[in-house]
Amino acid sequence: MRYTIYAISGAAWLCLFYYGLPYYRLGLAARLHSPAHSLLRPTGQIGLLYGYIGTVFVLMLFLYSIRKRVRVLAGLGSLGRWLNVHTFCGVAGPAMITLHSSLKVTGAIAIGYWAMIGVMLSGFVGYYLLRQVGGALAEADDEAESLARELERLDQELVERFGFTPADLDTLRRRSGADRAAQMGALHSLFYLMGQDLLALLDALGLIPRHAALRRLTRLEARRVRGMMRRHMLMERRRAFLRQTGALFHYWHAIHRPFTIVLFLMVAIHIGIAVWLGYALPRY
Repeated sequence: MRYTIYAISGAAWLCLFYYGLPYYRLGLAARLHSPAHSLLRPTGQIGLLYGYIGTVFVLMLFLYSIRKRVRVLAGLGSLGRWLNVHTFCGVAGPAMITLHSSLKVTGAIAIGYWAMIGVMLSGFVGYYLLRQVGGALAEADDEAESLARELERLDQELVERFGFTPADLDTLRRRSGADRAAQMGALHSLFYLMGQDLLALLDALGLIPRHAALRRLTRLEARRVRGMMRRHMLMERRRAFLRQTGALFHYWHAIHRPFTIVLFLMVAIHIGIAVWLGYALPRY
């Protein structure tokens, strides 16, 4: 369902972008003579609507932080669902603000715009970190033990049901990158594992030769085992990252938080000036 919403929203945005593309490609002087100018300029009827929608999405980014900190709201859905909404708004907001700007960002407002892009890009990194380390946000021996037990059960199933050998399991661990990541610094290991994920994507697309153990299985069995292998590698990475998570999120907050502060400060200034000068309503 989530990916369906992403796909529909992305297709809708592309249609809006394509509709305005002839106007967006014009220079500032030529736009004054375009029939679409009264609609698509930032203060136009459609341009302002883009701005309103984008601003609502940007302000909705606060909801995840509020849900995470206010215990009274614990019954209003899991944090995972709120994070999905947060992620969607973090992409949809900049996308709509980009259309609102009519792809011409100049002057002081450019500071706010690029701060917004910085928030979005650093948000992708934060989401990636959460997927790598799960809910382990501090050193947690019980979490490490739980992962170790689950890995043992997974190893046993791969050996007993699908004929994996100890050499196959060793290869799987090497491909996870976890052993090397555990010996690296926090940022170094992050970039290394991102490279490993790129290789995993190429593998999923069939651009890397099949693992030898999979050639012995039927297509249906191979598909299930590939899913188990991906889960195995993710758990190995989580275990390797467990003791580095605090440092990783420290670096991430050091980048994400200043961008966020600048973004909301510039949003407040931009809206205030627009209301003061009378640009907050469509100009015909």
